[in-house]
Amino acid sequence: MVYILGCDHYLQDYDLQDYTQEIRKVERALKERFYSIIEEIIRAQTITFVGEECKPAQETIPWALAAELGCKYVEIDMASEEREKRGIAKNYDELGNDEQKRCYELREDYMVERTYVESTVEAPKLIVCGALHIDGLARRFREREEEVVTRNLLTKKWCVLPLDLMMRGAL
Repeated sequence: MVYILGCDHYLQDYDLQDYTQEIRKVERALKERFYSIIEEIIRAQTITFVGEECKPAQETIPWALAAELGCKYVEIDMASEEREKRGIAKNYDELGNDEQKRCYELREDYMVERTYVESTVEAPKLIVCGALHIDGLARRFREREEEVVTRNLLTKKWCVLPLDLMMRGAL
């Protein structure tokens, strides 16, 4: 079983990122909710493997929870050197939809392969990724005959990021 949790990368970082008191309060509430959702998933689904799309050596909430709850944790995203080898430009997301799609496909293939190198098919897995990867990863895991559950936190009413609140004039 693979549980794919899509989010904005802003939520993943364990430490608070913003500086004003008002924004830090909003950020803290969001990250506490993110933390409790991940904890609930790990416990309810008896997750033993947490794979995460994140920066190398980034201290994230999924990383911390995996350690706390005794799960194996692996960064599953493609390192910049590997991206370069596979022809993925650093600014691929600015090079048009076709190039972005091609690069996402390469990265998602890599994430799935890395998951299976680091875990067993039988291990219940939690994959935390940017919401744009939910469908691509789900399709790839289903092709391997995995039962897949997806959840996109960006569709939840509570998940309004500080930048969005500022743009709406709410902060």
